[in-house]
Amino acid sequence: MSKDRETPPASAVRPTIGDVARRAAVSVPAVSQALSWPEKPGTLSAATRERILRVVAELGYQRSRRAQLFAQGTTRSIALLYEGAEPSDDLLTVAIVAAAAAALAEHDYQLVASPFLAAEARWEAFRRDPGVDGALLVHCGTPRLRALITGLGLAAVEVGAAEGLPARVAADAGAGMAALIGHLAGLGHRRVRCIAGGAPREAEVAAFLAAMDAAGLGAGASVALAPPDAAVDALVQEDGPRPTALIAADHRTALALLGELAGRGIAVPRQLSVVAHGDAWPLAHWAPAVTAYALPTATLGRTAVELLLERLAGRASPPLLLPGSLVVRASTARPGERISR
Repeated sequence: MSKDRETPPASAVRPTIGDVARRAAVSVPAVSQALSWPEKPGTLSAATRERILRVVAELGYQRSRRAQLFAQGTTRSIALLYEGAEPSDDLLTVAIVAAAAAALAEHDYQLVASPFLAAEARWEAFRRDPGVDGALLVHCGTPRLRALITGLGLAAVEVGAAEGLPARVAADAGAGMAALIGHLAGLGHRRVRCIAGGAPREAEVAAFLAAMDAAGLGAGASVALAPPDAAVDALVQEDGPRPTALIAADHRTALALLGELAGRGIAVPRQLSVVAHGDAWPLAHWAPAVTAYALPTATLGRTAVELLLERLAGRASPPLLLPGSLVVRASTARPGERISR
């Protein structure tokens, strides 16, 4: 014999806005209006509003957080915008996003991932209703995303771009390259090559060339735009004086470069010193541990939030460049043995 389903006690049933409306003999919009007072005064009489609020107290009704925020005209949500199926797997990007999310939480905001795929419907839906108060772009500012944000007038901050949205913050590539080249020059290196890694690294390459010129080493500067495997192939095949030190434009390029050098039996730093513009935990655990210019990831994330809060308050926020710090490890030494073919 089946057992009759028990009806939960009234005290266990959470009252709804409809329950309040029925008990107070008003419409649901009238209840919303009463609960939005005084932020949104509305047209209710004082007597009606008091009756509704009395019923709210009697039933113990509580609006959901979403309803409360809607009444206040805010979502307390910030979009992390990016194109493609997933955000960057770059370790520095992940660290910046984590710091930004923590800083937003301190101000009662949540960071929500908002991907933009090839389908045009996604872009149109966001144009109609972004559903967020603002946006962050972290190492993913594309012309189309920037145009979307500008067209909507959405408060937004871009992280990691030397050029882009008016409100942006980035690590100072000039300071980073100057620190790395100063370290190498102090060891006696005069011929240094920047390995761009096959990716657009205009800011880093420009900063490298400027820093080499400033150090009086412009004649010994060279740039390899190819991926690390092709860059190492070209290095080994070169005639004449070769670079004695390499600067990887980012930490991922550094890891790939070190793998290529190890595969060819080129000893670091005995035959070639290697440094990285950008630090990440794998570089500290490589053998030998890699000298790097550590970018201020946590500060970048928190500063981006500070700038965004300024934008949300209607205040302008100028672009900022933040310095990092040089971390000297075991991958650099005085120029040593020549690399053989």
